Amino acid sequence: IVSQSYDEETRGKAAYNMAIANECLGKLQNARDWAQKAYVDFGNKKAKSYIQTIENRIFEQQVLEEQMKGVN
Repeated sequence: IVSQSYDEETRGKAAYNMAIANECLGKLQNARDWAQKAYVDFGNKKAKSYIQTIENRIFEQQVLEEQMKGVN
């Protein structure tokens, strides 16, 4: 498994890719967790801004869910 590779850069890329894959599946919390792992554990610099992007999407999803409660 790539995420268990000894090469830290490869592990960071794999974790970042897992974040993107989870976002595509609509699993935003998992996406954020993988992005944080990519940045904090492996130093993947692209993941830093991606964490903020995912957090914004999570917030927007929460707002939408709140708004939809009033529709039903």
